[in-house]
Amino acid sequence: MASEPLQSDEPRVSMEAPADARSEAILSIDRCKEALELWLQWNEAYETVTAAAFKKGFDQRQLEAAMDQMDRIRARAIALSAVLLGK
Repeated sequence: MASEPLQSDEPRVSMEAPADARSEAILSIDRCKEALELWLQWNEAYETVTAAAFKKGFDQRQLEAAMDQMDRIRARAIALSAVLLGK
């Protein structure tokens, strides 16, 4: 019984494609991974801020600094996502 080849979520780029096309595809994959990493960083910061917001005695300045960091990460993630989605 022949097994089907494993499928990857990454787009396939023919090794016969021009080097520029391969480089562009690799760059696109890297940018997508970067955007996803930004969203994961934002989520981690969000969870930290949310937990801290309800913790008694948490330093308000630390909370504000963490929220500012979240805003910067979110802005980068949104901008990169928009570029990748062609918007």
